[in-house]
Amino acid sequence: MNRIALAVLAVSFCVPAHAGSLRFGTGMESLLAGEPDALQTVNFDARKTVKTKKPAAVTAPAAPAVPDVPKPVPAAEPEFIMPAEDAAALVAAWKKNFAELPATKEHSEFLEAGKVPILIVSPKEHQLGKSPAAFIDGTVYVNQLALGKLFAELYAQGVTKKDELFAVVSWRLLPFISHEVRHGMTSAALAEAVGRPLHAALAEGETLSFADQAVVKAAAVKAHPEMWKPVLKKPDALEALVAKAAADGVPGLESMVGMYYGLPFILQSERKDLETRYREQLPGLERKLMGIRKYKELIADPATKPEVVAELQMRLSMAPTEEDAASHVQKCTEAVEFFSDNGLYKKARKFFEKRYDELADQLEAGAAK
Repeated sequence: MNRIALAVLAVSFCVPAHAGSLRFGTGMESLLAGEPDALQTVNFDARKTVKTKKPAAVTAPAAPAVPDVPKPVPAAEPEFIMPAEDAAALVAAWKKNFAELPATKEHSEFLEAGKVPILIVSPKEHQLGKSPAAFIDGTVYVNQLALGKLFAELYAQGVTKKDELFAVVSWRLLPFISHEVRHGMTSAALAEAVGRPLHAALAEGETLSFADQAVVKAAAVKAHPEMWKPVLKKPDALEALVAKAAADGVPGLESMVGMYYGLPFILQSERKDLETRYREQLPGLERKLMGIRKYKELIADPATKPEVVAELQMRLSMAPTEEDAASHVQKCTEAVEFFSDNGLYKKARKFFEKRYDELADQLEAGAAK
């Protein structure tokens, strides 16, 4: 990434992000925007929940209605593509940073054991949207478009050397990466304690990850205050929200998660209520999957009018991939099965009770366990 490329970044990527599915923790973008009512859960992974702007239901119409004049498809936002060697260097920097801080010793060991890879990908993959990172199906995905915007923002402030850019970004995003890695650690530990994975997003999991995020931010700032001198508007604002909640301890974090995320607390829910919750969501996910498949059939049909094809393609571009939609159905089905078993429910409650007992000490000590 030379000076010319960075100058291009400064022009190309300092633009508002397009509307779309949001992933930051589980919807930090909407939290920042104050839009809790517009969120809904669409991913049934205990390790990572996704929240999106509530879309129109995807159905399978026999003859999709389209206007006489096709709607113009919004121009795609220019995409920053990070060279593979730069991506590898940034991932290595995150691992080095985790290894340096006492507060992230557990994260470092988890990563070094190869239990969760970190990949820098296009935001189009797994509907990352505007969020810089997300933990999905055992992998931490980092949004390369979000990285491009951070590089451009830093470059505009005079941070123009490549090694300086990478150093600042590797430290400034470390709290967010730690959040996602904690999802992986929670998922693995829960599966070991219970005897099987729990494919359902729970508020306790988010609370644990946000606690990590707050503790790691404090430890990183103390170790490298110089890395926080440049202003990064969006990460700074999001971290301020988390820090404010963490200052009130576990109740503050629980309050933030409960207010903005719409996720159930297993420690506050009866087994039957959780079973019913996921059972009732299953038909909608199945209809969405059927709709996506029907749209694809219509697009592939030579008899479908070009304007209809254009409309359907635009709708599909805003929907999950067929693979992700099928995964959501499968995970929701498994969540129903999990919460149908009182023994599994009790084991999961016991696991989170133990972690919550540790959480207050973690926040007070200022070091993640």
